[in-house]
Amino acid sequence: MGSKLTSKQEVLQAIQTAQALAQGYIKSGFATQEDRYELSTAAMDMTNACQLPIDIAVRVILEGPCVSAALRVAIAGGWTDVLKERESTTADELVERCGGDKSVVVRIMRVLTASKIAREGGFQTYASTDVMNTLLQPGIVDMFNHSTDTVTAILSKLPLYLTNTSFTEPTTQGTGPHAFTFGAPFWKRLSAEPLLAEAFNRGMTVSHTARGLPAECFPFSTETAALNLSPQDVFLVDIGGGMGHQTRLIQQKFPSIPGRAIVQDLPHVVAHASSQQEQQETQTTGIEFQAHDMFAPQPVHGAAFYFLSAILHDWTDGPCLEILGHVRGAMRKGYSRVLVADWVLPDQGARLADACQDLWMLADVCGKERTKSEWEHLLTQAGLKIKEIHRAGVAQMLEIETSE
Repeated sequence: MGSKLTSKQEVLQAIQTAQALAQGYIKSGFATQEDRYELSTAAMDMTNACQLPIDIAVRVILEGPCVSAALRVAIAGGWTDVLKERESTTADELVERCGGDKSVVVRIMRVLTASKIAREGGFQTYASTDVMNTLLQPGIVDMFNHSTDTVTAILSKLPLYLTNTSFTEPTTQGTGPHAFTFGAPFWKRLSAEPLLAEAFNRGMTVSHTARGLPAECFPFSTETAALNLSPQDVFLVDIGGGMGHQTRLIQQKFPSIPGRAIVQDLPHVVAHASSQQEQQETQTTGIEFQAHDMFAPQPVHGAAFYFLSAILHDWTDGPCLEILGHVRGAMRKGYSRVLVADWVLPDQGARLADACQDLWMLADVCGKERTKSEWEHLLTQAGLKIKEIHRAGVAQMLEIETSE
């Protein structure tokens, strides 16, 4: 069982593809993140081609859950704190500093060194790596904890959930996988558990940055110059914009753009923004905060751009159509545009990370990462159409206009 090797020709082809990409990658000076993704995918194909099917099966079954659990143990035990403090440390020193059985330390650290999250410096001697240090950064470690505490639990019940629903997509969060697992939908849990909300918000700030910055993706300066905006005109409405992080970055990059920038969110978010340092910082950039529920009619009419950053992927098509309908009702035909900063998945050949992100969204919030054809179908129903898809590295921005 699982003993059939990939043909020699296929193995050779995978190696040659990876080599060719690596050579081009070096010549380009490690130009873009897209190049790195392409090379890492080729390297994965090469690894898979060189392994037996049973090897790949073992990797799927064992490695992900065990590596995640090992890192959680190391964090809980305080071992990662020691590793960050020292150039290297031994199992005996970890036991002396943190307690516990040496055997447990060795077994857990064996998983972390084999997965390259930690480094072996000798017999039972360990050091941190850039990967470990990255995983332990504020925000990233919060998302890691959310993944292992929440998303993993939901995914373990996803087969039962989908079996019970005859393998249909959930239409409301109240009947989705998160509620099925924890008894309440994600956003309701978040509002009831302040510590969970704080950790999630820290993670989202980092996650949005990792996805690329909209300020780098869309030619705001060129596009606004053609509109002849006055200081009284509304340049940007950032819907569900939280503390105004993305709008602030846009204004910092394009400080000469005239017009008003409005960040909308729920009343408690706006109240928090007004009482925090973030509000004091945004005062110098002229950002206005406005309490608004995106599922209510849009109060700002005729803005140049209505901005939705990582919003629509939180929702199924029904709620998205409601959000977009309110935006379209406020748009000025031939002038206003909608900017959506979300993933646009390929119709085939998706990267594993992107495919897993889509499954995460299904499990956690009944959300969805969409392909271009799925975006087109959704927007057509909303009376909108894609004008252009802008890309800069991994950042993607759909520029959308009215269809009539």
